[in-house]
Amino acid sequence: MYQEFIDEAVRIYQIGGKTQAELASDLGCRANSISRWVKQHKQKEEALLFILTGTDSKDFYCLINLRV
Repeated sequence: MYQEFIDEAVRIYQIGGKTQAELASDLGCRANSISRWVKQHKQKEEALLFILTGTDSKDFYCLINLRV
């Protein structure tokens, strides 16, 4: 249940429209918690991307841009 709260907080932040401080205030937590959760989420995404493609995110996005 706590992980769902974190995932939702990260999702809301990624959608945009609110700063980390504003979102933290709305959710009743600290802004540095939002910052840490967003960073951890990005690290997990990058690790998964590397596992699936064998490349890091910078190289992956360069490849995508070449294909467009």
